Amino acid sequence: MYGWGIRFNTSDGHAFFVDGQQHPMEADIEIGDKVWIASYCNIAKGVQIADGSVVAQSSLVTKAFKEKNILIGGVPAKKLKDNISWRV
Repeated sequence: MYGWGIRFNTSDGHAFFVDGQQHPMEADIEIGDKVWIASYCNIAKGVQIADGSVVAQSSLVTKAFKEKNILIGGVPAKKLKDNISWRV
């Protein structure tokens, strides 16, 4: 389930370099089954969100969360709670 105003960014849109090496510009985003992403979240390239998880409103998700049924939130996002469930 998705709220409104969410951004999915699979690319940086430009090249940048770290110690002279080009950083990968693009990476896929993987969203598991029965995931709820609340309104105004930004999901960056390379992010994974596991089954049954919830992303809190206005979060900036910049890394993979492979653990199922967790609450993710913040800027940058971190795991806030374990063993959650949700329903419509």
